[in-house]
Amino acid sequence: GTGGNSSPSTNLEVLDSSNSSGSVLTLTTHSSGGHSSGITLQSNRHNTIGSHTVVTDDQYLGYIQFLGSDGTDYEQGAKIHAEVDGSPAGDATDMPAALVFSTTPDGSDSSSERMRISNAGNVGIGTTSPASDFGYTPLLHLKKDGDIALVLDNATEKFEFAMNNDTDVLRLHAGSL
Repeated sequence: GTGGNSSPSTNLEVLDSSNSSGSVLTLTTHSSGGHSSGITLQSNRHNTIGSHTVVTDDQYLGYIQFLGSDGTDYEQGAKIHAEVDGSPAGDATDMPAALVFSTTPDGSDSSSERMRISNAGNVGIGTTSPASDFGYTPLLHLKKDGDIALVLDNATEKFEFAMNNDTDVLRLHAGSL
């Protein structure tokens, strides 16, 4: 570990124990050619460095997690991960992937998937499988228990699409604010 930690919990740990700043990892690129810094997370199903075995459906490709101390240990508050979303062809031209966003609700210590962008570019909020009962795949699928509303607001006009779960009422409203 870096920063004087004698027993890091990962292969690289940047540690700051001051009360005036936090640990920051900075990657800087100075390039007149317009190049940028990056972080690459790679996954492989082979144990030998330099060898490759194709990854499989639902396998994590990488993740970023956000943890906070609950006074005893660190608990996950949120996570963003990429996973294989289909069956890679096992050649140099195919890697279907989804990007998944998870958060932890109040009173819990385990996160739940809240939003997914599928390999087809479909967005699901509140559902792990953005799909339609009408035989097509929507661009955006919102799912929530109880009443639900979608509001599009650009500060001068507003479009509202709302469904009431108890009365099966569908409401559409469009107009100026």
